[in-house]
Amino acid sequence: TFLIFVLACLVADKIQKEDKVHDPGWIVIDEVIGMLATWLFVFPSTKPIDLLLVLITFRFFDIIKIYPASWFDKEVTNGIGTIIDDVISALYAGITIISVKYLLTIL
Repeated sequence: TFLIFVLACLVADKIQKEDKVHDPGWIVIDEVIGMLATWLFVFPSTKPIDLLLVLITFRFFDIIKIYPASWFDKEVTNGIGTIIDDVISALYAGITIISVKYLLTIL
């Protein structure tokens, strides 16, 4: 995941500079990395409920972009900014999943 992150930052930066755009919608590797990073919080589980939680929580946090993800999304205009906001959203999603699973076990 880390290797993909580094390569994605470099490629996204190159594309954005060449096309003079910031975070074009057709670059989706940032979402892939975000999903992978979120999945690491439930790894090695491949239970459908865990994968559904990964999808739902990551997309939720990716869409609402809680600070500092929102800052990176708007202020960092290079490849790192394009990718890192999704990694931050993945951290929020992973922490949420762990918290919900923990709360369900103590209730």
